[in-house]
Amino acid sequence: MKPDNILIKDNNKTCKLSDFGSAFPLEDNSITELLISRYYRPPEIIIGLPYNTQVDMWSFGCTMFELYTGKFLFDGRDNN
Repeated sequence: MKPDNILIKDNNKTCKLSDFGSAFPLEDNSITELLISRYYRPPEIIIGLPYNTQVDMWSFGCTMFELYTGKFLFDGRDNN
């Protein structure tokens, strides 16, 4: 999840999550360094370790920080 995937209606009473394009069953996951946008990419994906649903909690934490502070948690110019 990232701020780009949070949709809020004009009345601020409805919130939806969108764009689950890379969602798939956990048993079908493969190790790839390009999974998840680079600003929300957890350490285990960056260094190529097996991962599970905890990667979603990492990106959720990054998103909550950014929504609360209005600042980027990790600023990156490229995938490295």
